[in-house]
Amino acid sequence: MGKLSNGITPTFCSRNRQSVTVCCSDDSSILNTANNRKQQLSNQQTVSKDGRRLSEIKCEEYSKRVYETVGYIALVPDPETMSISAPKCDYNGVELIVGGEDAETGEFPHMAAIGWINLEGTYSFLCGGSLISSKFILTAAHCTRYSKMREPKPVIVRLGDQNLNTSVSDGASPIEVPIKNIIKHPLYKSPGKYHDIALLELLSDVDFDSSIRPACLWNRADFPGHTKAVATGWGVVDPRTQRTSDELQKVSLTLLENDFCNILLKTKRNRLWMEGFTADQLCAGELRGGKDTCQGDSGSPLQVVSRENKCVFHIVGITSFGHKCAQSGSPAVYTRVSSYLDWIESVVLNRIIPTFCQRFETTVVVCCSDNTLTFGSVNVPPPIQPLRLPSPQPVPKPTNNELRLSERKCAEYSNDVVENIDDTGGIKTSKCDYNKQHLIVGGEDAERGEFPHMAAIGWINLEGTYSFLCGGSLISPKFVMTAAHCSKYAKMRIPRPVIVRLGDQNINTEKFDGANPIDVKIKRILNHPLYKSPGKYNDIMLLELETEVKFEAAIRPACLWSQPDFEEYTTAVAIGWGITDPRTQRTSDELRKVSLSLFNNTFCKSVLTPKRNRNWPDGFRDTQVCAGELRGGKDTCQGDSGSPLQVVSKQNKCVFYVVAITSFGPGCALKGTPAIYTRVSSYLDWIESVVWPEG
Repeated sequence: MGKLSNGITPTFCSRNRQSVTVCCSDDSSILNTANNRKQQLSNQQTVSKDGRRLSEIKCEEYSKRVYETVGYIALVPDPETMSISAPKCDYNGVELIVGGEDAETGEFPHMAAIGWINLEGTYSFLCGGSLISSKFILTAAHCTRYSKMREPKPVIVRLGDQNLNTSVSDGASPIEVPIKNIIKHPLYKSPGKYHDIALLELLSDVDFDSSIRPACLWNRADFPGHTKAVATGWGVVDPRTQRTSDELQKVSLTLLENDFCNILLKTKRNRLWMEGFTADQLCAGELRGGKDTCQGDSGSPLQVVSRENKCVFHIVGITSFGHKCAQSGSPAVYTRVSSYLDWIESVVLNRIIPTFCQRFETTVVVCCSDNTLTFGSVNVPPPIQPLRLPSPQPVPKPTNNELRLSERKCAEYSNDVVENIDDTGGIKTSKCDYNKQHLIVGGEDAERGEFPHMAAIGWINLEGTYSFLCGGSLISPKFVMTAAHCSKYAKMRIPRPVIVRLGDQNINTEKFDGANPIDVKIKRILNHPLYKSPGKYNDIMLLELETEVKFEAAIRPACLWSQPDFEEYTTAVAIGWGITDPRTQRTSDELRKVSLSLFNNTFCKSVLTPKRNRNWPDGFRDTQVCAGELRGGKDTCQGDSGSPLQVVSKQNKCVFYVVAITSFGPGCALKGTPAIYTRVSSYLDWIESVVWPEG
């Protein structure tokens, strides 16, 4: 904690079941080394304090993950068991001296499959790539577009897979991560064959484990000690039939000298490769033919194994193109990684430190700064001890004479709904579509634009379209507040939500309702650090949007209720697109609203105590709210999760205060059984620290 208080941020948060390891530096002088570094092409190497490239330092950091402590018994009388560190991985070095065979499961943990949505609405994996950090994939620039797909640009990256056919059990446990940003090298010009390198920024950070781990980047122009390299991919395995492989393949290829490549490939020049072979490329293959990379292997790595650690791969080249496949005397051409390290580091390493590190199932939280990089911290001599951090202490409560940060933001946002209606008299009034009369009855359609903060949270379903399974509340230009249990839905193509729809009334896009909704991609998913799935406590989450939302009449944030009680309010309004008939499980495409009674904590505890279970062992807590209709018939239900429970400002009928978030209920609309909501005021310290970190 002393290091954190002195401004030294962690460089790497590793996870091993319930423990969190934070590596901190003893040298605060390394902070802010990259703050003013311009992201530009340069021939000058980007180096650290000790003269090493930043990519080398990150490689050392990643490489530490492949060691395990094992017991070692010396062959002497009365031996003692000693602990040593030994590399642990699934790499089988013997089999790499032959080519064209199946890779072992987990043998290439950095291998990535890059997917497009095809015309049938399923994924087609047409290129490979390499995981090189928790957020970036290295691939070929020509892999950034394929016009024969439904969407020309790739949309997904699969990591940790062995066989791309999901119906085949191969022992792998792959994950799929949406692509947030595609960054081609600035000198690449399609369909040319030079500077064929790109970086794919992932929507969320990847958690490393034994089967998903980054590769290192080769930083020399030559390959001392290496005459061969290994190519991997899911591409064509038979050039005659163009048959591809669902199983990851590996092949050992000879690395050839530049002069030799020039001689062999001089006759292959064409209008797309006018200069022929250049020093920014390398060639590799089998001069006798029969071993090569081929179509579908594009973007995949050409790699060598570290001499110091057989579990660590260094990427030397990126599969680019070839003149036919596996032909005698015709090696394939690869993009030379060492020629592009300055550009790679300027993009990847300037963004590698997360702003918020959290363990999904632990109470340890580490808040990292956006404007600091701590590459030098890996120089701390081993052993690096785990640092267990307590849950963050809440910020001091405001006094009666000052407003909370969220309250100040509320006042700021509320100004958007006040307009002059009489320029001569200067009279101001509120303008909005809120219909108060409708709110005193339940279970009916909302008016268009009545709840401008309402958000629909969408997943990509198995058909490749969006399914909106949860609701949420826009609370700032960049953040939506919802329930933490809305962060994952296993039955979707991608378990995590990818999109937020704002300003909509009817989520059936075929029905015209006068709304003009917008879809905004989700950049980051932040569960509350104390939330533990499938538990029912601390069920709150923030979704950071990829771009800021521009406020208008139909899209505007709600305010956050900051008091522990509800003063003169006895009812609140719940909204959502969830189930409207518990018997038929019929959901509503039209946004619905219902007025519910707010109950005090004592009453909630007495009514809900019999409903306790293993996921809700303490029953009702003060960090929750219960609301409903004791006679039954009015409630929230499945599909309303994450949606707001709100009250209307007494001063401005256009301003809603979200008092709670729809969490769960024992049945829907049952007599004497109110639903449970997450109490927003209990989490304002955390919300404010994430949404408005600078005040």
